[in-house]
Amino acid sequence: MSELDTIMEENMVCATVHAQHAATATTIRAYLAAHRPDRILSFKISTPSADMGDWCERLLADAGVSIRRTSPMLIGGTASGQVWSKLLVEQGELMDRHSIQLSPARPGNAS
Repeated sequence: MSELDTIMEENMVCATVHAQHAATATTIRAYLAAHRPDRILSFKISTPSADMGDWCERLLADAGVSIRRTSPMLIGGTASGQVWSKLLVEQGELMDRHSIQLSPARPGNAS
């Protein structure tokens, strides 16, 4: 990775970490694009209810995301950028309709 790539990646992380975003938000797409597809990324996923958390947990697991349920309405998820990108392309609109919010987490802070 070039020095410029590293700077761009760090700036994108600073701009989006710990802020909630819709699954189809351009900020999330830009965040994913700023990272190598094989880079492991973590997100905090907020759901509007415990039942929706159960549904979202199954959706994430089916997509290949490693999950940790930290509360009834909060899930920590970890996967490669490629897995996240595919998930959000295929399921982002559905996640938005169900008010699922994503918040990028710094490595080691996904819970």
